[in-house]
Amino acid sequence: MPGPWPAAFAPSVYGPDLNIPYLATVFVTRRSVIAARSQVIGQFLRTMAEAAKILHTDRDFSLKVLAKQFRLDDRNVLEAAYDSEIKVLERRLAIKREALEAVLERRSRRLIPRRRA
Repeated sequence: MPGPWPAAFAPSVYGPDLNIPYLATVFVTRRSVIAARSQVIGQFLRTMAEAAKILHTDRDFSLKVLAKQFRLDDRNVLEAAYDSEIKVLERRLAIKREALEAVLERRSRRLIPRRRA
């Protein structure tokens, strides 16, 4: 089981190994906002795509940004976090139908009232 964990803290199941479709990051807005501010929405998505590309192609810069954002100076902690997460982060912003369907299905189960036995 991959990961930077000490043996005593190793997870019994490592999620990425299961290849379960999921949405790691979701951006939500209203249709009216998309219609009214389509250029802003487009620029935001292009910026997020560029950030994802940099995250995967420039490890040192990514660690520098993480250190600043999390106010951490322990390189070992930053590298362990980066190494464990980079494997499950998408290189491209793409909508995977099976991941979206899984989220919608799970959400619909919450909205349907349960009968008491």
